[in-house]
Amino acid sequence: MKKTKTIIAFLLLAINIWMQYYNPLNYIILIIKHMSLFLLVALVAYEVTTVLSKRLIRNYSPTGVKEIMVYVGRVLSFGLIIMLFSTFQYNYIQFNEVTTTEGCKYYDQYNNLIYKSRFYESCPELEILENTDVALSFNVNEYFIIKNENITYSDITYEHANLEMRVFTTIHIEYTSEQKIASVDFKSTYHNDTISDEFSGTGYVSFHQQISYSYINNFESTVKEARHIVEYDYLLTNTLEHYQFSEENYSTINYYLEDGYNSTNDIFYHLVKDYTDGEDILQTEEIASINFRVEDDVTSYTIVPLLPEIDKYYFRYGKNLLNRTIDIVYRENNISWLVNTELENYTNQIMSRYVSINGFKSLKSSSSIKTYNSDKLQTNHIYKFELLTLASSAYLSQELESSVKIGTDYLDSHYRINKTEYGYSVEYLVFRDQHYINYLIYGESEHSMIYKIYFDEVNYIFTGYNEYEKLFDIEFQLLELKVGDNIFYRDAPYLIYD
Repeated sequence: MKKTKTIIAFLLLAINIWMQYYNPLNYIILIIKHMSLFLLVALVAYEVTTVLSKRLIRNYSPTGVKEIMVYVGRVLSFGLIIMLFSTFQYNYIQFNEVTTTEGCKYYDQYNNLIYKSRFYESCPELEILENTDVALSFNVNEYFIIKNENITYSDITYEHANLEMRVFTTIHIEYTSEQKIASVDFKSTYHNDTISDEFSGTGYVSFHQQISYSYINNFESTVKEARHIVEYDYLLTNTLEHYQFSEENYSTINYYLEDGYNSTNDIFYHLVKDYTDGEDILQTEEIASINFRVEDDVTSYTIVPLLPEIDKYYFRYGKNLLNRTIDIVYRENNISWLVNTELENYTNQIMSRYVSINGFKSLKSSSSIKTYNSDKLQTNHIYKFELLTLASSAYLSQELESSVKIGTDYLDSHYRINKTEYGYSVEYLVFRDQHYINYLIYGESEHSMIYKIYFDEVNYIFTGYNEYEKLFDIEFQLLELKVGDNIFYRDAPYLIYD
């Protein structure tokens, strides 16, 4: 009997260790892992309480009521151990093995990114106004509040302040018969209230962007933008109405392609923009050079963005960005996306592979190689994206490949893909990085208590820079969009050749 229990204990332990290597989002795996651990603890607790009770009876030979008390004590001890462990296990699962949502991104039926959450842990529902093969319109409301925190404005910190932020967005998209975007009307209005003992004020930002695309003979795009900012007006009314701009409020940028040269296998061309500068002088500026190549059954693009002289793009790289090259290679159902980014101190090479899954081109794997210029130190990371289908949703889990696997190498990046009436919504899921035992001993870690306001971006609301407004921006995608930002692959509109 003892040998059988020992075998069962080792079998339960082996099952629990084995389950550590499977996708942590798989609820069946989660149940098996923790059920095996629970049964193992129950078996050990049963053996320990049984041995102790038998030893008491053997050493003291109790009779009558005393013997009954020994057996009752054994049952109560076993029950107490099970109750305490099950409570600990439940709290551990809720703390470390249940994901939280950082934010959401939204795609239309043609794999275009059409919206992303403004605030951290916000996944709003899109209020669909129109949804056809040729048009999509929707409203979005988002809300975020911070209570009783220290908030800094203009280098002044206000203690125990409350900050409430609201965003109302309206987007209308029209499509061509070839399922490309023909036009975008993007309106977004941001409003916040800040209240403390020393300060009370209201901020308001309204943004309007109109984009048109033309694919006849060549690619052309016109972008009109206007922004209205009221910075902390004490008398400003609480409104989320979009500001009504007049025609003179808009700035205009025209994007178009210029031919370079053609050869047997190559087509070389330039992406160019025209705009009027602050002195009302028309400027022409090359954005990128693009080389399209066909060789055997492989087609590819090489895109070399020209870096702007001004610090317009300061979100991820800023002044440290020296050079950037994007290579896109198409082989049957596979698409490889290689980005080389050269900075002052190191070079970063990221490669992602997309494959066609159930009608959409989804991430399959990604690798990152960082080489430091000073000592040529190189760090390599290879990621796989495993597709997992559970219930009505699909999941992509990011796994780190390494030569030595210790426990699970699944990372914190998990994506829940939900089919919607307009396309797909993707939830960005994370596990808590603080272990439950560490939490019980030391409390909430300082890192966990840091407030995150914005999802997947840095916002400088009152300096005119806001990545949220770069949702359909061609230049931003060329210079700052990193691999993995988009779960689904979609060709940029200026990639006009097949």
